Amino acid sequence: MTQYTVLSEPTTLAVRPGKKIHLRDPLNQADSVDISIDWGPWLTSSETVSSATWTADSGITVSGEAVSSPVTSATLTAGTIEDTRLVECAITTSGSQIRSVVIEVEVVNLR
Repeated sequence: MTQYTVLSEPTTLAVRPGKKIHLRDPLNQADSVDISIDWGPWLTSSETVSSATWTADSGITVSGEAVSSPVTSATLTAGTIEDTRLVECAITTSGSQIRSVVIEVEVVNLR
C-alpha cells in the first residue's frame, strides 16, 4: 500500500481514497493541525461530496468538521503522548459512493 506524507501544518491533501496518510511531523501533545482533503480527482464531473464523517482513535479529538465540495476539513488535536493514532474521513457522494482515507498521527511530548 502506498503511503502519502504531509506536513503537520494547515494543508490540503489530494489523496487516493482507500490509502493511508502519515503525518511526517508528529503532533506535540495538545497541539492541533488543520487538515483538508480534496476529493475532486476521484469524483465524476457531476458528483459532489454530500457528507463527511470523521472518526478517530482515542487520544485524538476531531473538531470543526466541514464540507465544501469537493473539499472536507477538520481540526485534529492530540491528547495521548507517544503513540500513533488513526483518523478516518469517510465521505458519501451525490452518486451514493462511499470513499475514505486514513490518517496516521504520531503524538509526542516535545516540551
